[in-house]
Amino acid sequence: MKPKNSNCKDLVSIVIPLYNTDKDVFKRCLLSIEKQDYTNYEVIIIDDCSDENYSNLIKFHAQDIDIKYEKLDHNYGPGVARKIGLQRAEGKYVMFIDSDDELYDNTSLMKLVKEMNNNPKLDMVSGLALEELSNGSLKKRDKNFIWVFGKLFRTQFFVENKMNFNDTRANEDNGFTTLFRMLTDNYKFIDEIVYIWHYEPNSITRKNGHEYYFYSIEGYVNNMIWVYNECKKRGIDKGIKQQKHFISVWIRLYFYAIEVLYDRDIDSANLLSVWCHNYYDSVYKYIENNIDDFMFMDCWNVMVSSSPATFIERIINISYPEFYDIISSGEPFITD
Repeated sequence: MKPKNSNCKDLVSIVIPLYNTDKDVFKRCLLSIEKQDYTNYEVIIIDDCSDENYSNLIKFHAQDIDIKYEKLDHNYGPGVARKIGLQRAEGKYVMFIDSDDELYDNTSLMKLVKEMNNNPKLDMVSGLALEELSNGSLKKRDKNFIWVFGKLFRTQFFVENKMNFNDTRANEDNGFTTLFRMLTDNYKFIDEIVYIWHYEPNSITRKNGHEYYFYSIEGYVNNMIWVYNECKKRGIDKGIKQQKHFISVWIRLYFYAIEVLYDRDIDSANLLSVWCHNYYDSVYKYIENNIDDFMFMDCWNVMVSSSPATFIERIINISYPEFYDIISSGEPFITD
């Protein structure tokens, strides 16, 4: 067993949801943790009812790192696995790693912990991630709240705010980090690479020609509705930060609409129509009367400038100006 850091109050709980990951790939993940210079951590593996048997692999690595392993009796999805892992966490800090990814190098954990310790008021510090593309090249991912990985959270924040993941199966990490951002401004991004998001062709997000990407839009909508309801329940639904976020979600649905209408069939377009109507009826119509043109265009410009397809603004205005009217009316995008 590795010697633990003498300062036990700085224990890091590393939560890993696990489901049918190739054993060699999962071993790579564990080895990246094992080689960390900062050694005061516990690894919490929540096996989401895998068909694979990982007992020998976990037993082997448990000789060198502190591992807690729990196998669920049903496949619930990564959100539930992370929720259970967070409930089991005993550390001052908590980090989430996917079983097919890895920490960037031996200093990754140390850099995040050091930043948190130097700034006691922080609830989170986030590093940068490298995304492995299908051709093997690596792309640096900028600062964002879309993913839960590459971040170190203060565990007490979740206790004080009674916050955890919801039970949805897609974009639950986006919902989680979005709600976190709604609840605090005490976070910091550092210009240090700490995480590698590996390309795995058999992962749920890559299978069947990225079919998950389309159907995850429903999960995205449901999670943004969840965030809105949580904000409302907690009395923070009137803030400018919250309004700007929910405007940005609406604008992102414009982008999704253009993609779907360009690439997919009528049934897909009508499904997207249902999801968009759901967001409009559940969230957007309650905030639109409080939105002035400046606020909307500010969000629009941020979204368009951050999109790789900056020409989409023109496409929407020229090719599909009736989008807003259709969503508001409740009519489907396309009918047979």
